[in-house]
Amino acid sequence: MIRSDVKKIDGTTVKIGLRKKQPAVLLNVPPEELPPEYVQVSYKPDLTKIRKLLKVDAQGAIDWASLLTFVNEAINLSKIG
Repeated sequence: MIRSDVKKIDGTTVKIGLRKKQPAVLLNVPPEELPPEYVQVSYKPDLTKIRKLLKVDAQGAIDWASLLTFVNEAINLSKIG
């Protein structure tokens, strides 16, 4: 399609088309050196560490998180015969 400069093919059951992708961004400096307005900061909880802490917290001193227990059951369906 590229060699023949065809951008779109309309078939009877399928349509095929080419799109231009946005150019990739290449950083020439480490992310820490970027100006603050060009950096996204996010906070993600480390649930594994929190879970371990809650399991050893016998007195209930941690009030900012708790363990939630689900009943995990699965139903298996199989064809008979």
